[in-house]
Amino acid sequence: MSSSASISRVRLVPTTGGGRREGLVGWVSFATPDGLLVDGLALRRSLEGRPVFAWPARRDRVGRDHHVVRPLDDAARVAIEQQLLAQLAPWLREGSA
Repeated sequence: MSSSASISRVRLVPTTGGGRREGLVGWVSFATPDGLLVDGLALRRSLEGRPVFAWPARRDRVGRDHHVVRPLDDAARVAIEQQLLAQLAPWLREGSA
């Protein structure tokens, strides 16, 4: 996915209860232009209040994370996250996050 390719089908499933107190806003999914559905992306609030994403990973027995899916590089991550934030902006502005 090039940094100019658009993502679509962005969905947010908001978190309630304890997860919200720990900074978890909800779970995000989106589709890539190549037809891949990415699901399980955590949207959190940092201590400073800004939205941050945690890419899905599984943790092995010794505590190392192994990403299920992730951007190829930092430029791709920034491009994807900017698109997600733009599409989620109305929800984030409501004060619900």
